[in-house]
This record gives sequence, C-alpha cells and structure tokens, in this order.
Amino acid sequence: MKSKELEQLIFNPFHTSKILHHFLTGVDANNKNGIKTELIGIVLPIIYNDVLVNNSLSTLNVKSNFKSLISVYEFKVFATQINDEIKNFRSLTNNSLIILANTNDVIVSDFIKVKNVIDYHHEKDITLKKIYKASYNLGSIMAKENYLSIFLKLKITEL
Repeated sequence: MKSKELEQLIFNPFHTSKILHHFLTGVDANNKNGIKTELIGIVLPIIYNDVLVNNSLSTLNVKSNFKSLISVYEFKVFATQINDEIKNFRSLTNNSLIILANTNDVIVSDFIKVKNVIDYHHEKDITLKKIYKASYNLGSIMAKENYLSIFLKLKITEL
C-alpha cells in the first residue's frame, strides 16, 4: 500500500467523525451543555498522537481530571507544538465535523454537543476501541474544565 493511500485511510473524515462523536459523547457524560466550539480543534491533534493515546488517554478514566492529563511528561512535550498541530488538523477537523453533523444530530453554537451518544464498548476492533476510548476520556476530562482554563494551560493561540 502506498503512503498516500495509507494516509487517506487513516485521515478519512468518516473515521475522524467517529472520533469526534466519541469525544462529544464523553463531554455529554459530564456536561449536558456541551463544550466550547473552539475546543473541538484540539481533539484530533491529541488523538492522533500515538504516545498520548497509548501512554495517557487510554489508561485514564472518566474520574480523571485535566491536571492529570497535562502533568504527564508526554503531554508537556506535545503541548509545545499544539498550535502547529491545530493548524495542521484544521481542515480535517472541519470536514469531520461536517460529516458528523450530516449523520447525527449535532447542535453547534457557542457550544457544541451531540444529541445521540455512542458507546465505545461496542467496538469490536481492538485498535479502534482504544482510540475511541481515548477520545471519550478526553471529552470527559475536558468537560470538567473551564474552557478558558484549557486555553491558558495549553497556551493555545491558534483557533
């Protein structure tokens, strides 16, 4: 398989829309109002960082907080490049959000939320299940934190 074909499979907007759906389901578990719309841009850069998913997000749980995520060494390293990553993933995030909105009831205003939630436990593929769990955990953790606090702690300037 050529690298371009592999990239198209990995960054397929249908696949990434499921990642966003699991993220918003995690948000819904802790905050029924949803999450600040601008924060959706940091989901895919974090989830597509294998080190963060394998060493942090897949081992954290819904009781974890944002501090437990950002205090991990791997996340501190990642945070130094987060603004560039947000910029790199912007187009994919927008396309994924459009697909998610076309296939599900998504409410987008100042805050974004999904009406119908999904459960990563039903995923049969072990690799996808790990990614969906990490996405759900990220949503659950971020929903507990004030959005301004997230921007400040991560030093996000790229929206």
